Amino acid sequence: MENASKALLIAGGLLLAMLVVSLLVILQSNMNKMASAENDKKATQQLTAFNSTYEAYNKKYLKGNDVITVVNKAIENNLNLDDTHPWFIDVVVIPTQNFVSTTKRVRADGTIITPEAPISGPVQMQANATYSLKGTGPNNMNAGLIKFFDQPVTNKIVENSDQTTTYTYSALTNFQKAIFTCSKVDYTNGRVSKITFTQTKT
Repeated sequence: MENASKALLIAGGLLLAMLVVSLLVILQSNMNKMASAENDKKATQQLTAFNSTYEAYNKKYLKGNDVITVVNKAIENNLNLDDTHPWFIDVVVIPTQNFVSTTKRVRADGTIITPEAPISGPVQMQANATYSLKGTGPNNMNAGLIKFFDQPVTNKIVENSDQTTTYTYSALTNFQKAIFTCSKVDYTNGRVSKITFTQTKT
């Protein structure tokens, strides 16, 4: 009888231990699922925030200033790539006019003597060419395009002795005034990877 009681106690103890282990396994599984769901939610929020930074410029009408803003955001993004943030953003710009420095001469009453005209020198951005931020420089970026957007916005005004004023505008100043449309947004694995701007009119 005593042996039977001991056997029942041992069996009860084993059953209780198995029950506790099963509960612990279920609890751990539920905790892992909750943590995974929280991570998925956080990743989705980060993806949405990342995409919205660029999707905000997916419009039919943008000023050159808006394109400059997107280029600067992409450059900043691409300079900070690492294992936790490996997403390169390419910005493509397709102008329909040449962007160079220009000058014009105006009388004191506002009459234009010399209409705005390009200053002789190298064209800094050519009409109907395709300019991509993706290149072979640091962080795989196009050094030439970075240089174009990094140039100072200068508007030089010179008062002449004959009571006229000469205005000189940099290529980037002229770019700021241009009108663009976002013609395409490309995604890689649901994340914005390239955004293309085409000039529509001057």
